[in-house]
Parts: sequence; structure tokens; C-alpha cells
Amino acid sequence: MLSSEKLQSLELQVGRAAFDHWSEWFAVHKMRSTDDHYVPLLSTDRWEKPRLEWLKCNVDAAFFVDSGRTTMSACFRNSSSEFTAGITKWQRMVLSTEEGETWTLLQAMNEAKHRGFERVQIRK
Repeated sequence: MLSSEKLQSLELQVGRAAFDHWSEWFAVHKMRSTDDHYVPLLSTDRWEKPRLEWLKCNVDAAFFVDSGRTTMSACFRNSSSEFTAGITKWQRMVLSTEEGETWTLLQAMNEAKHRGFERVQIRK
């Protein structure tokens, strides 16, 4: 079991890494995009297609306290609603909701970067 001091340090490390990766990802995509002023924000519960030439990535995290695991999944779809890519991962550690969601976003951003996806909306 981690001490509260070590856990807090881990939380800060995960949060900082996610923020750093997001900042880097955003800066690169802002420089590459000719229409970087528009990033669609969605507020409905129904899945909506991204703009043409964009991908949409839906992410989620799940927490299994009894087995001591946190899992994540991400699904990338294009503007025709076609499946483009997907990932699932797990780790043998139960994270807090904030840590798990942050870890999930980080994994999705890393996957988008690895695959060379340039225009991606990420949605929880």
C-alpha cells in the first residue's frame, strides 16, 4: 500500500505528465492547422460526427477495486462514423477517478500521436 505522501506525489506526476503531453499536442496541432480557431465542443449525450477531415476519439476509464485494476479504452472514428482505431489498456493499480480519467486521456493522446492523427476531438 502506498503512503499518502507517495500517492500524492504519484498523482502530481500523472497530472503533470498529462498536462505536458496535452500542451505539446495542442501546440503542434495549432501550428499545423489552418483553421485552429475552431475546435468543436459537444454538449449532447448523443454521438455526433466530427467535422470533415477530423477524427473523434471517445474515451472511458473503469475501476475494479476488488481486483486492483484500472482499465481504459479509446475508440477513434472518422467523419463518416467509420471505426478508424481503438485501444484498451489496464494497469494493476486502482487510481482515483481524476487520475484514471487523466491517464485515459494521456493514453488516447499518445495513441493519436503514434498513429500520426493530426485532427482529433477527444470526448469523455
